[in-house]
Amino acid sequence: MGCALVYTEMISGMALVYRNRRTLDMLHVSEDEHPPIAIQLFGSDPRVMASAARIVMDAGADVIDINMGCPVPKIVNNGEGSALMRDPERAWAIVAAVRQAVDVPVTVKIRKGWDDSSVNAVEFAKGCVDAGGADGGVAVHGRTREQGYSGDADWNIIAQVAHAVDVPVIGNGGRNQRREFFRNAGEHGGCAGGYDRPWGHWVTLGSSEIVCIIWLQARIFLSLSPPAIGFLWHYAISMTLSISRGKR
Repeated sequence: MGCALVYTEMISGMALVYRNRRTLDMLHVSEDEHPPIAIQLFGSDPRVMASAARIVMDAGADVIDINMGCPVPKIVNNGEGSALMRDPERAWAIVAAVRQAVDVPVTVKIRKGWDDSSVNAVEFAKGCVDAGGADGGVAVHGRTREQGYSGDADWNIIAQVAHAVDVPVIGNGGRNQRREFFRNAGEHGGCAGGYDRPWGHWVTLGSSEIVCIIWLQARIFLSLSPPAIGFLWHYAISMTLSISRGKR
């Protein structure tokens, strides 16, 4: 059936503002694409990120995602990605600037924290929402930046974020067996309303990362084009039936 939501790879906000041709080419989306498209930006300057957000909105993005979770050294060393977990005030300023610049939903991707001595995902997520952004949702990778992609993901911190903010929450990290999906849904308040959200379903990212998308928030749903609404509505019903069969 295809994807209900498609995210691009990370795109540099600074490169977009400087009109780098190769970066601009990354915004191209086929006219045949029906799922909502989320374009993922990274950067550390609120004004630059606001300008970049306007560029991607004009290019046709249905959702703008701000990446504050990437652990890669070349990103972190520029004060971008998960480096922002150590600079919440700057992160919240970025979220607020992007929110004011565009009229499509904004999502934010974060981590558990920088390291085990600075676990701040709950406060960080609440700050993003309070800044007026992250109205489309918050994605939480249940590992710290220090962990990278190793070790176990902490789904308890994801549950804590979900209970602390009044926006959809995406849990990310370490889930690779269908049976585990549903066990975590039960233990951590996952799918089909456990987080007091209308729908949830499991999708696979690459070979190992799994996200629980609690989606279809009214603002997102109503902001989509009619073909996208029809596609997403049909997909949501199909996935809800699939989950019901999977739990039995």
